[in-house]
Amino acid sequence: MERCSVKSLKDEVEMKKVLTIIGARPQFVKAAVLSRALREGYATAEPGICEVVVHTGQHTDAEMSGQFFADLAMRAPQHQLVLTSSHPLARAGEMLMGLAEIVGEERPDAVLVYGDTDSTLAGAWAAARLGLPLIHIEAGLRSGDRGMPEEVNRIGTDHWATHLCCPSSHAVNQLRAEGIRDGEQGKHVAVVGDLQCAAALAAVADVAHRGGNGPAVLTMHRPANVDDAEGLKRWFDAIAEGLGARSLSCVFPVHPRTRAVCERLWGDAWKAELTDRGIQVVPPAGHQQMMEWVVNAPVVLTDSGGLQKEAFVLGTKCLVLRPVTEWDELVSLGGARCVARPEALMAGWSELEAMEMREEDVYQARGAGERLAKQIAEWLF
Repeated sequence: MERCSVKSLKDEVEMKKVLTIIGARPQFVKAAVLSRALREGYATAEPGICEVVVHTGQHTDAEMSGQFFADLAMRAPQHQLVLTSSHPLARAGEMLMGLAEIVGEERPDAVLVYGDTDSTLAGAWAAARLGLPLIHIEAGLRSGDRGMPEEVNRIGTDHWATHLCCPSSHAVNQLRAEGIRDGEQGKHVAVVGDLQCAAALAAVADVAHRGGNGPAVLTMHRPANVDDAEGLKRWFDAIAEGLGARSLSCVFPVHPRTRAVCERLWGDAWKAELTDRGIQVVPPAGHQQMMEWVVNAPVVLTDSGGLQKEAFVLGTKCLVLRPVTEWDELVSLGGARCVARPEALMAGWSELEAMEMREEDVYQARGAGERLAKQIAEWLF
């Protein structure tokens, strides 16, 4: 396992050490792109940036973590936390304590976090409390729904961060509206592009068959959609109606949280129940497989944040199974339509089909990893 120790090597070229914190599948995708750029020297050849990766333990099973690390050819993290509690607040506390110990051991020059998960918030809080520069990748996103844990996490992280890396100019404008501006009050803000979109484009670079001839893609995992069994059943019934009206099939890589509720609903017959609705259940998929499904899909239905923009850059429209989205530009560009309730799905689906999707490079995906590595080096040196 590779390690880097730069603080004690005064006789060697001085480097900067960045402690990268990851814990969930979308973060693995983003980290794979940036870590590769850092290793390949896009930050700067000398003096260089040394990255130490910490896995918080948020997603650790083979389907949710190990498969992605293998699929993305990622190196094993130098540190791995083990969480023992099932309560979100207790788990966040375990993350925070573990990260504090690792920061004391590694003595990094900066902490880097991705997105909006509990791992993000724990890393941001640790950096803020320990007085370390905090780099937030995917800064400036807002859905306007503070009932979502992700919204609370991203707001707190942005206001603690010293270096804010935005995927688009829209995100920069959002930060300005909250009083966060480049060069003011110790804040550094830059548009660097979107790492997740960069990974999506790379995944399908050699995929020959495209054009919406495959099955639709469905993912659902947010508590508001899946924790209430009867509410989840209504979603499945509405999706089945939409698929049937269009003679479509659907592939559904099922999240462990959603699977547990399906088992409560239907017991051992849960897969058969979904099959009868035209929904093919498969295990959580690796990144490559998921992107190949999306690029061939006629439509994506999801309550995920990242999959919305991946669908857009791959040319596939998306029904967002949520009242709001943090990716407002997708809606304005005709690539996404939000649906708040199962009863509104049919109308929303028809409206999405009538929308013209304008393919604009709002996320500057190509070269995002290299661009971000160079920006981080410019800030730290």
